[in-house]
Amino acid sequence: MQTEPATGTLILPDYLIDIPGAPPKPRWGVRVIDDRIEATAAWDVLTTAFPEDDQWRLPRQAISPGFVDAHTHLTAVIGHGNTTQPWSDILLRLDKETVAAAIESGIYHSLSAGITGLGECLQAPALLPGVLAWEASLLEQWGIRAALGYQASELHSYEQGQAGLAENADLLELCNEQRRFQRIRAYVVAEGTSDSSGELREEAEALAWDAEARCLFHTGRPEQSIFWVGGRGRVYTPLIDLRDRTEAVEWLILSAQEEAVGLGSDGAIFDFFRVMRGARRQSRYNHRPEPSPASLIWRLATTGGAEVLGFEKVGKLLPGWQADLQAIDLTYPSPVTEDNLYAQMLRYGSSQSIQVVMVAGHILVMNGVVLGVDAAAMRERAIAAAQKLSG
Repeated sequence: MQTEPATGTLILPDYLIDIPGAPPKPRWGVRVIDDRIEATAAWDVLTTAFPEDDQWRLPRQAISPGFVDAHTHLTAVIGHGNTTQPWSDILLRLDKETVAAAIESGIYHSLSAGITGLGECLQAPALLPGVLAWEASLLEQWGIRAALGYQASELHSYEQGQAGLAENADLLELCNEQRRFQRIRAYVVAEGTSDSSGELREEAEALAWDAEARCLFHTGRPEQSIFWVGGRGRVYTPLIDLRDRTEAVEWLILSAQEEAVGLGSDGAIFDFFRVMRGARRQSRYNHRPEPSPASLIWRLATTGGAEVLGFEKVGKLLPGWQADLQAIDLTYPSPVTEDNLYAQMLRYGSSQSIQVVMVAGHILVMNGVVLGVDAAAMRERAIAAAQKLSG
């Protein structure tokens, strides 16, 4: 019995960034079937080869893999603006209502900013055990891709550190053994400062090693190290980098060619264009006359983050890879060409430029609007949750 050929969708922008860092391709597009990229080619090749496909023309737009925020804290949004209490005290007061409001606000703004994947470090001591699996379910419902871990810490007690490790272990089992989630993967997170002991870090490393998972030791520095069996990488969060010109960010320039390096917001802001601009500005502080190329920064923000977090077939738009992509408006005050596209997007782009976001073939943002969300009601819930903690 002969089966009918599958019908796909042809997305035809002015420019295609299929491999971030490589030259963009003018008048190229992608063919999407289900959750995958099935083909990439010039417009005329795609339309001739697949005449029955739906055609989606995107004038004055570029298609790129989605941004990957490789290090964030979605609950941080409820602490922004709170100047009366330390964050350690706020964490002890978190309940499910406030965490849910913060998470939905964080995911909404992440998707609006073209972020299709993120590395989330959660802290909510009063909600142990079970909070990590609960957050994973929320993330899955929203459709975003995520690596998720609980930041185990002995800041308040030894028992709390052990409970945090157990939380990571439970999610590892749900993700690795039970295959509970489609777009969520687990990794191990432990406090890497003096707030936790060397024993806790050793236990965290052993847990990750046994599960063949990523492990992150969280510090207050702008570089976070992630390691796994057979590899290691780093995440750079430039928005908390307060170094001056006397200390170079040499590794950002050099190591990105040798190991996985991604960019993260640290939960400070959702506009990833600002994160990228921060990384490029800091890259000048090694006394080079010019900052890192815009094409390199774009690679760190997409492919690099996916590699650090271990997302499979994510971060490039190639046949067989996941259809995680964003469409970016290129209506700028100066001309856009194949040669200057990366630089122009980095110079003029913002979260307001994001027109379409797709994760695993599902359209989550259309014409700059997150679908199926009452933005005003969501914003009110987040503000109410923050005010509740301040009271």
